[in-house]
Amino acid sequence: MRVAIIGGGPRGTSVIERLIARANDPNFALTRPARDDGHAPELHIDIFDPYPIGAGQVWRNDQSPWFINNTSARNNTLYTDADVPLDGGPVVTGPSVAEWAEQIAPSLPLADDPDFARELRDVYPWQKPSRRLQGEYFHWVFEQVRAQAPDWVHITTHRATVTDVRGTGIDPQVVTYLPTDADQTQTLLADVVVSAQGFVPDRLADDSVDGTALPARLAADLPLERIPAGASVAVSGLGATFFDFIGTFFEGRGGRFEPDAEGTLIYHPSGREPRIFAGSRSGLPHRSQRLNGPDQYAAPSIPLFAPEATAALIEEHRNRHDLTFVDDLWPAFLVQAGMVFRTRAEHLGLDVDFDWERLVDPTLGRDFANADEWNAFIDEHFIREFISLSAPDASPWTGVHQLAGHLRALTERARIAGVFTSEAEQRYIERDLLPAANILASGPPSFRFERLAALRRQGFVQLIGPELRVRAEDDGYTAWSPRVAGSEVHAQYWLAGHQAWGTLSKTEDALLAGWLQRGEATLAPLGWPADARNVHSLAVTPQRLHPITEDGTVLTQRVVIGCVAGQYQPGAGQAAVPHSGGSFLAGTDTAAQVVWERLIDQPHAAENAGIAESNSLV
Repeated sequence: MRVAIIGGGPRGTSVIERLIARANDPNFALTRPARDDGHAPELHIDIFDPYPIGAGQVWRNDQSPWFINNTSARNNTLYTDADVPLDGGPVVTGPSVAEWAEQIAPSLPLADDPDFARELRDVYPWQKPSRRLQGEYFHWVFEQVRAQAPDWVHITTHRATVTDVRGTGIDPQVVTYLPTDADQTQTLLADVVVSAQGFVPDRLADDSVDGTALPARLAADLPLERIPAGASVAVSGLGATFFDFIGTFFEGRGGRFEPDAEGTLIYHPSGREPRIFAGSRSGLPHRSQRLNGPDQYAAPSIPLFAPEATAALIEEHRNRHDLTFVDDLWPAFLVQAGMVFRTRAEHLGLDVDFDWERLVDPTLGRDFANADEWNAFIDEHFIREFISLSAPDASPWTGVHQLAGHLRALTERARIAGVFTSEAEQRYIERDLLPAANILASGPPSFRFERLAALRRQGFVQLIGPELRVRAEDDGYTAWSPRVAGSEVHAQYWLAGHQAWGTLSKTEDALLAGWLQRGEATLAPLGWPADARNVHSLAVTPQRLHPITEDGTVLTQRVVIGCVAGQYQPGAGQAAVPHSGGSFLAGTDTAAQVVWERLIDQPHAAENAGIAESNSLV
């Protein structure tokens, strides 16, 4: 039997780990059927990715060390534990990124590289590693899993892009792929195809890229070296990619940050940095997260998030679809979070009140008469951020930020358990709650915010204002905020500091675009209005994650996991956090279970269909 896994990053790697876990478990080994000649079938696993297998595109090891993960080292793993809602697979424990960096990586060949050795020495469990270092962890997991495979399981890696998969009914799937070192496509027959691509980029407009405008992509995928020293650069977006730009343009070009005699952080320029003009919808960066040392400061305790209360709520309503988020969770959260905010503010002598909408967007409904008024507003906002960073266990803002993260986690667990009433209700959560919670709970680490503040004080970075607009001119770009009078600035370059991905109706991914065009996949229904579709998620069967065609046929030889079917796997785009019960590993275990069931029922379909692989000009 043969399975093709499309996507060789952490998600595809995890599917293989889940398969090898079954193959090495005596209870599963007993389910392997025998051939007519008495021999059990073999399992061939082919995994495809144009980037290094294990790391994939996002975590590849050839990127800048200034691009860091948004999750701490101790909160990232590819191994299961008892809290993961597995689809029958065995629990196989293993190290988190933090444990790997401390106990295993120093003895690996990568530690001979001075840059990686330095990173390993500097990675503490509460810190956020570089993406390239985390990619080395994912690659190590892949190699460990491959080494642990029994002799009847064969793993083949393909540095290639899968451009199409065709096949219906019980026929084997024809996988067409283009190797990175070839100019002709090849084909392979597979019994099961697992789509595990992760985030897929949107198709760019023909006029979206030229010599001075760089598109909405990962910072690692952009030619940032094209921007010369002293250039003026407009950046739209103040999230994770913006901070990647800051790291690359300043420290990455030889500048350094040092505190002065009074402890104020000062940037010492290299002379190679550009000048940045940035804005976004709110005009402000995402809230900072303090990296506080080995003892994580505790989140405020509220009744809604008491472990026994959340467990009881989920178990009582599991698969009943009878709770509404707006009526049954949201009011209690607002009351209890408001009490935490007001109590902390009163303790610090702060004259501020709890307003959820203004916490998410402090500029909501406010215009600014001039740049001075806007900059004074930013100064006040930064002071609040520094209060939160200096005393996170006392800050009213940090308290609510942490609670927002807990609300996000509880809501996703409840969605996975089938607690909420309808797809429309879940779409409300996806559209309104989770983006707000991400702004509050998924911001940059504190040192990045502190460095941004220093760069702003010294004039290297200017925040333009909310609702940023950028207009192309003959000699560059004009950037401005319609809510800050006189905010116009001229820039020679324009960077899209946000991510344009996941809109499947205009995806750049040839495989998914082909499925949608031919009706072999369709966008997920939202439930309200009746004909509304989720442009960010394919329609799949809720339990087995098989894609559903335009005419309602379930394609049982295909499995779609992760963000591409995010409506049915809430939270799948987030890392696998130890002991969190998240959906990342639950989805990969389901994919492995589908493959295993196929191995039991029809172990020789692709083998009996003929040649497994051939060259083609398709």
